[in-house]
Amino acid sequence: TIDMSAGTARTRPGPMETLRFTGLPDGEKDVEIWLPHDETTLLVALRTDAPVGSPRPSGRPVWLHHGSSISHGSNATTPTGTWPALASASGGA
Repeated sequence: TIDMSAGTARTRPGPMETLRFTGLPDGEKDVEIWLPHDETTLLVALRTDAPVGSPRPSGRPVWLHHGSSISHGSNATTPTGTWPALASASGGA
């Protein structure tokens, strides 16, 4: 676990897990996977049972953000709760 407020880190190995997204409708879909913003995560593999292609252009602006621990969301409880994620979503990016 990374405590961005204190500038400390603690490693605690956990079990590997397999996540399945079941019950999705047929056809192409856009999938976003949000990994924890306050932990180190080792992504071992991504597998699908169908071909995967590059994302289609969305026409939305792109937000690329570099910054400090504040902009990294040290006090956010979820990765989608960081202020860059909230600001870009509200701005249509």
